[in-house]
Amino acid sequence: MGGGSVWFISHALIQLFFSAWQILQLYVAAYQSVLVWKEVWKHLVGVISVQIIRDVEAFVAKNPFAHADVMRFVVANY
Repeated sequence: MGGGSVWFISHALIQLFFSAWQILQLYVAAYQSVLVWKEVWKHLVGVISVQIIRDVEAFVAKNPFAHADVMRFVVANY
């Protein structure tokens, strides 16, 4: 299984267990201070691990915040 397949499985599981609004909350929280995003993650997911912390920090470091996409989502789904 390639990396794309693993992403697809993870993405499908996330969509199964979380609403689009919860995913948006996790995404926006990831770009806040460390204490904020960890608390939001624990509140929505119920658990946080060293691996989750590393993955979120790596994601944020590689991907600039998608302001336009977030606003488009909010406007389309409000």
